[in-house]
Amino acid sequence: MNSFQQNETQHYYSGYSSPISTAPPASTSYDTQICPICLANPKDMAFGCGHQTCCACGEDLQLCPICRSSIQTRIRLY
Repeated sequence: MNSFQQNETQHYYSGYSSPISTAPPASTSYDTQICPICLANPKDMAFGCGHQTCCACGEDLQLCPICRSSIQTRIRLY
């Protein structure tokens, strides 16, 4: 690539900047193990859809709080 092409390429791409991320930092592994309902207890129950909560929050639910599918199966996680 000659210097003219290189300058043109740099000029072309100079108008583009990296998007500024406004998203929160990625979750830590600790955050992904906490119940999404109470935000206090560890996830120790899974539903047939694959989503998880703590037993205290999940035992009386009729619908999954994440995807709203009907809960047919509850599996205790250890």
